[in-house]
Amino acid sequence: VNGDTPGHLERGVQFRCAAAPSSAPTNYRITPEGAFDPDYTITYQTAFLTVTPAAQRPFADAIVSNPSATPVPGRIEAEAFDQGGEGRAYHDVDAANNGGQLRLAEGVDIEVTTDTGGGHNITSTAAGEWQEYGIDVAESGEYNLTLRVAQAGAASIVRVWVGGQPLTTPIALPDTGGVQNWTSVTKWNIPLSAGSHAMRVEWIEGGANLKWIEWQPVSNDSPRPLVS
Repeated sequence: VNGDTPGHLERGVQFRCAAAPSSAPTNYRITPEGAFDPDYTITYQTAFLTVTPAAQRPFADAIVSNPSATPVPGRIEAEAFDQGGEGRAYHDVDAANNGGQLRLAEGVDIEVTTDTGGGHNITSTAAGEWQEYGIDVAESGEYNLTLRVAQAGAASIVRVWVGGQPLTTPIALPDTGGVQNWTSVTKWNIPLSAGSHAMRVEWIEGGANLKWIEWQPVSNDSPRPLVS
């Protein structure tokens, strides 16, 4: 049984209902139909099935079988956005993973990276898109936020939210000379409160690739470059 299309079940067969992405429960009606043996009395009721979208939760893969929010200080891989689907854990302008890697049932575009350490990156970002990540801040204080990015052309602008509040002004990302030529962009002295939060990366203007996001506590003797 799939989405809005009526389906048919054979006797004794288990089935899985795949509802279209939605933030609200979806209701289905299940009614027996067809020819019945006249030697038997058939008693049945129409059943109603409610499919409720899963709650937003940290990403789990074959390595991380018991997901938890990413600890801060720490690094969050861009492709490890929360589970929960379109409109809950992310928003993408189309339903396809156009990078064709890793999370094929999700709409966020993921590809293999050539950056140091390998792995994957988010690609084909567009204005209006966003991804959310569960983070667990160990201690209240000021932190430096670093984004690992690459793009050909200087068009992309991002903003980072934590707990539903914008923690940065819009960040214009630099032209790195290629979509796999990577650099790190840092915003300094951002206050974070201890505890679990949802962090959102909002794409005001898209085009850049994103490899990871990192939070580190402010060090009084650390330099303050804009781009390293």
